[in-house]
Amino acid sequence: MSRVRPGSLPFPVFADQPLECLRCGYDLRGLTRPERCPECGCPAATPQGAEALLAAGVPVTEFGRPGRTVAMILTLGGWGLMTQPIVWFLLMASGLFWLAVGLFLATIGVSVWLIATRPRRSNTIERLVFTRGGVGRAAWRSWRPVDFIEWTRHEHVQIKSVSTVWQKLIIRRPVESGRAPKIIEFGFRCRREHVALVKAVVEAMVLGTALPEGAREALAQEGAWVEHPGAVAPADGTLGSEARALPPTA
Repeated sequence: MSRVRPGSLPFPVFADQPLECLRCGYDLRGLTRPERCPECGCPAATPQGAEALLAAGVPVTEFGRPGRTVAMILTLGGWGLMTQPIVWFLLMASGLFWLAVGLFLATIGVSVWLIATRPRRSNTIERLVFTRGGVGRAAWRSWRPVDFIEWTRHEHVQIKSVSTVWQKLIIRRPVESGRAPKIIEFGFRCRREHVALVKAVVEAMVLGTALPEGAREALAQEGAWVEHPGAVAPADGTLGSEARALPPTA
C-alpha cells in the first residue's frame, strides 16, 4: 500500500451529517435526527442542523512526559555543580567520593532521559469531521474514531495561510486563568481563496450559528472524497449505505 503524501490530500468538502458516532463509531442510521449518540452520549445533531465539514491533513501533536520541567531544572543544577572545581574539592576532602560519582552518574542519567523523552510531533495524516456538536478525528486510512472534542461554544478559531494550497487551523479554548491553550493545531490542504470561507464555516459550527451564505455550494465539489460506507449521509438526504464519491473541481 503506497504512502499518502500530504500534497495529494483532498481539499475541505461540505457534507451532510455523519451516520456513525464520531466518538464510538455507533451506527446512527435508522434514528430520526438523534441529538446524541444512544451508546456514548456524543452530540450527533443540533436544532441548527447536522452538517459536516471534512478536512484532511497533519495534526500538530506533541508527545512528552510529565515531570520534564522538574527534571530539566535538576539537570541544569547538577551540571552547574559538576563544572565547579570547588565542589569536587570539597567532596573529595570530606571523603564523599562515592557521593560525587553518584551525583555525576545521576546527572548523566537524567540528561539521557530528557533526550529520549523529548517532545515529538506526529506526522500521521488524519481526517477531521467538523460538526455543530464538536470535531471528530480519525486516521486517514480508517474511519475508526481517534478522538472527539465537544464544543463549549467559547472556542476561538484561527487559520494561518502557509501557501496557496496549505493552511494551518488553530482552535483555542479559554480557561479561567485567562489563558487560551490550543485544543487543535492542524495543517491541511485548502485553496487560499477558500480560507476565509472555511474559517467562517468552522466558527459557525463552534458557536452554533447560521452557516455563511453559499458555503454548501462553494465547498460541495472541492476535492475528491470517497467516503467510508455509511460514514456520511448522501447529498440527496437518503440514508443509504453505499459509498459516496465527490467529484473533484474541474
